[in-house]
Amino acid sequence: MFLDHLLLWVHVAAAIFCVGPVTMATSFTPRFIRSGQLQVVRFLRLTTRVFGLLTILVFASGLGAGREHLERPWLTASMTLFVVAFVLLFAIVQRDQTSAIRALEADAAPAEPAGAAPADGGETAETKPTQRTAPGSHPHVQTGRIAAFSAVIGALWLVILVFMVWRPGG
Repeated sequence: MFLDHLLLWVHVAAAIFCVGPVTMATSFTPRFIRSGQLQVVRFLRLTTRVFGLLTILVFASGLGAGREHLERPWLTASMTLFVVAFVLLFAIVQRDQTSAIRALEADAAPAEPAGAAPADGGETAETKPTQRTAPGSHPHVQTGRIAAFSAVIGALWLVILVFMVWRPGG
């Protein structure tokens, strides 16, 4: 009885203090990518990684709290949706945050002034061929995908919350 109450408290607290920050971090990321604030985007990626991993505590405590009722459809659906959200978070959003950081770092790299002789005796800026950036290397490319998948993940968290409160068939 005490263990059940403790697991329920841990489950609810972890949902509030872990799912909330990861959802906010992913939803704010596109805004700071567009404004070119590299340090903030790095912080949001770290927040996504740390709190994303901590959401496993929500899953584990939920398994413990509902261990006697795991056959119920709303719990099975909730666990499945959690796994989908977790995979989307790390397979797509985290990857795109990292790509955006690399692109912002490349944009922030100092360029050699025009006409300056390179230290290694290579080509000058006038004779150097124009280099094109690879597709997808511009930081703003990731903003739409991050925004879309952040919204999908947020919707999955909300569906899980509805299942936890409403308990259809429970």
